[in-house]
Parts: sequence; structure tokens; C-alpha cells
Amino acid sequence: MSLYSDNLTTQPSFYLPDLFALSAPFKGSTNPHYARAAAESRAWVAKYAHIFDDQERAAFAMGCNELLVAHTYPRAPFEEFRTVCDFVNLLFVVSLYRLR
Repeated sequence: MSLYSDNLTTQPSFYLPDLFALSAPFKGSTNPHYARAAAESRAWVAKYAHIFDDQERAAFAMGCNELLVAHTYPRAPFEEFRTVCDFVNLLFVVSLYRLR
């Protein structure tokens, strides 16, 4: 009798870790400058809104780019946070413009 004969009758199995337990200690945070910086950044981008149609402006408004930045940089001071908001919004503008 072979040493490996029992392995043919058993089903392969694997272990899945409890991923929810691993992520429980992490809490999300939002930059405290979000409201003011988002409003200023959107006002800055609105200067260039004339180059987009209504559908593109709606897509930009629904994107919540500043909220993404607020969650990505929760401890950034106002000026740095505002700069990143402007940069991400500028990327959106350039992306839409290049698609034309």
C-alpha cells in the first residue's frame, strides 16, 4: 500500500482568514478642511466649466474628487489639502479635454 493512497480520497481545502477582523481597528477619517477647501477648489474649476457640456459638468459634480482627497490626506494642513484638491480637479479637466 502506498503512503499517498489516502490523499487521493480527501478533498483539498484551504484556510480563509477573517478579513473583517483584520480591518476592524482601522477607522476612516476626513480632513477637517474639507468643506472650505472643496468649495474653493470647485469655484476655481468652475472658471473652466464653459469648455464642458452639461453631461460632463454633471459627471464632474458627481465625482466628489475633494472627498476622495479628504479621505486620502486626513491630516494635511489647509494649503496642502487645497493644492491637492486643485490638482485632482485639474486632472479631471485635462482628462475630459483630451477625450475630445
